[in-house]
Amino acid sequence: MQTLRYLSGTLLVISGFWHGVLGFKTTENRPMLAFAVAYLVLGLLLIFRKTRLVNIGTLIIPLAGFLAASIKIGWSNFDFSLYTFVVIDLIVILCSIILLMKYKK
Repeated sequence: MQTLRYLSGTLLVISGFWHGVLGFKTTENRPMLAFAVAYLVLGLLLIFRKTRLVNIGTLIIPLAGFLAASIKIGWSNFDFSLYTFVVIDLIVILCSIILLMKYKK
């Protein structure tokens, strides 16, 4: 359980920094800054706090990022960084589902 929390938290922090870098790079990527802040905060909370609300947040926010990337941007316009974000989001979503299922027991 600890390993899944630390894995998800670390991936969210890395993704948050990466979103921030890409968000500041060009003006068309400014919406990425919102995900950068959300991912950084959730990642740090997941590493340092063990609450059910944080686990729910780490399920909802990456799911929103995954849906935004696949619907708004479209699969044909993806590049390496977007594929990496999608993979990170899917790993975090899977870990969050497992953590929520274990938390209920």
